[in-house]
Amino acid sequence: MPKAIKKKVTKGSEVAAEDSLRTFMSTAAERIERNRNRFIIAVVAVLAVIIAASAFYYLRTTGEEKSDMDMYIGYKTYYGLYDAKAIPDADRYQRALESFKKSYGEESSPQALMFMADSQEKLGQYDDALATLAKIERDYVGNDVFVPLAIYKTAMIQIRAGKKDDALKTLERLYDSKAPIYRDMALVEEARMLEDMGKHEESLTKYNTIISEFPESPFLDEARMKTGKDKEGVENAVTSGSPAEVPTK
Repeated sequence: MPKAIKKKVTKGSEVAAEDSLRTFMSTAAERIERNRNRFIIAVVAVLAVIIAASAFYYLRTTGEEKSDMDMYIGYKTYYGLYDAKAIPDADRYQRALESFKKSYGEESSPQALMFMADSQEKLGQYDDALATLAKIERDYVGNDVFVPLAIYKTAMIQIRAGKKDDALKTLERLYDSKAPIYRDMALVEEARMLEDMGKHEESLTKYNTIISEFPESPFLDEARMKTGKDKEGVENAVTSGSPAEVPTK
């Protein structure tokens, strides 16, 4: 990516920019809390807010770059900030998508592609979103922030599109990627899917892997409950499958 062109920022404009960022993050946080009730989705949503905030600060140092301005307009529209609040959702996401495409056309970046995929997903354009996420994986090999996120989002879209077998393969690929903050997320999503598909033994295997490999995972309690294991790894009477044997003294 070309070097950023530094632009002198006055004290007044800096305060205004910070106020705008606080407004943006507050609004985004409220939307996350209201619409996302699963921890796993909330994590990804928070990551999206972090990406957006990073893009905002990037804009402050490269304000004259049209690509950055289109990016800013795009995520302001995407999150429904300011006058965009009155725009119907479908129109809002379409406008945001057009801005992100313009930004990417002027200066390619994984941020623009990620927002493009998010907009396409919101519009129900699943095939387009999957193609955009695949481009992130292909064009930004080695990026340990956007590539794992792209893989995870690919799996979530495949689930929504009813492509469960593809989603399981994608989640397995995410687990194998060694991305530290996503590996247990991949396992728990696999376990949930396998359980819904009636594959209880395979589901328990995934939960047991969480217990053995990720003792600090936020999904540890769920894994213990599903496998019927207490904190010491001893089986209890309640399991997802057949009743476990209660240990005798």
